[in-house]
Amino acid sequence: MAVTPKQLDEAVERGVISAEQAAEIAAISDDGDSAPVARSERFRFIDNFADVFICVGQFILMGAAGSLSAFSPAVGPVTVYILFAAVNWAMLEYFGLWNRKYAPAFVAALLAAYSATTAYALSTGSTGIFTSGAIIDDPEISGLLAAVLLVAFLRARLPILLLPIAVLATAALTIARHDVFPDTPILALTALSGLVCLLIAIRLDMADPLRRSRVNDYAFWLFVVGSPMTIHSLFVTILMNGEFDTAIWVVFGAALIAATIGIVIDRRPLVVSTLAYITIAVTYGTTRASNWNFSVIALVPLVIGLMIILLGVNWHRVRAALLAPFKGHPLLKRLPPLV
Repeated sequence: MAVTPKQLDEAVERGVISAEQAAEIAAISDDGDSAPVARSERFRFIDNFADVFICVGQFILMGAAGSLSAFSPAVGPVTVYILFAAVNWAMLEYFGLWNRKYAPAFVAALLAAYSATTAYALSTGSTGIFTSGAIIDDPEISGLLAAVLLVAFLRARLPILLLPIAVLATAALTIARHDVFPDTPILALTALSGLVCLLIAIRLDMADPLRRSRVNDYAFWLFVVGSPMTIHSLFVTILMNGEFDTAIWVVFGAALIAATIGIVIDRRPLVVSTLAYITIAVTYGTTRASNWNFSVIALVPLVIGLMIILLGVNWHRVRAALLAPFKGHPLLKRLPPLV
């Protein structure tokens, strides 16, 4: 019986074999095929409704923290949230390392970070990390949340944790800019953070073009968070620093380049982010030009929505057409194979 990709992934996660060994086994199993088979972008998060059921219980359990902290003066709110941080960390250990349930482990990591940071905020005299607005005013709060999640990531190796880590780290950086580098625009910091995520993701993808190992799951989530941060910052900067009628064409050119790169490297988040912001920009431009003619304005999302659907259906054909002129180029070996 041939070894399936899912079985290889499970063997790597359990430490039976290394990611390199899994890639070699997969290459051997592909030798008998007439053509290589590319791995689609995996979205490993929820296996079944049992995971959703557990997550609901986790949130309900966390809801008891507020009541216990308010009605248990002998224990104290700080102690209550420290206890809940420990409980959620125990669930992270169980679901993340033993059962490999991604969604419950992810929720446990978020709640552990929230509990630990709330305990810190309360110990410093704040009323909480959300009610006080500290999460958007205090870089220490965002930084601490990111730090706890980073420790959780290093412990459980959950790829999706890279998303909140990157977002919170960027938030802490932009908040701290007032004191550290006040002359640096927020959009520049956001673009830099997004670009770093994209470069790391591309490097991970190139290390395993067949996408057989977990590093490609890391790359996927880095693309998910890095694409909108980079594209948003780039497009808004262009539109804010030039005449709109000229800037929109610059945005179109940048969007075409970004979308082409996304198709070539076989990553849809970059294309989705690009087309989403193009929709917003063109809709705004159409609104100005048509003086709020809603029949004309509606054409923009209609056309772009159909383009996204058609591109999704014909993704591999479009990609093959773009790469056809480079057939035999050594760089193609570092990209996912065509199907």
